[in-house]
Amino acid sequence: MTEFRRRFNEPISCLLFLILFGFWQPNIIAGAPVIQASLQVFSTMIIGFGLYMAVRLSRSIWGGVLMHWLWDFALVIAH
Repeated sequence: MTEFRRRFNEPISCLLFLILFGFWQPNIIAGAPVIQASLQVFSTMIIGFGLYMAVRLSRSIWGGVLMHWLWDFALVIAH
């Protein structure tokens, strides 16, 4: 994120982060069916926006790390 923000403006930095975060998921890499993979990319990009904002507002990667951990923990508890 820091490098993106050095090179680009805020909206472009956020968009690049969301694209990379969305496509860097296990189902995409493992070759999941296109519909399932597309839904995961889209939902991950939405969550990624929250993570991006958590990092920006906390001015630390730990805001995003905590939010990601809480999200994963909630998913595990839900199952």
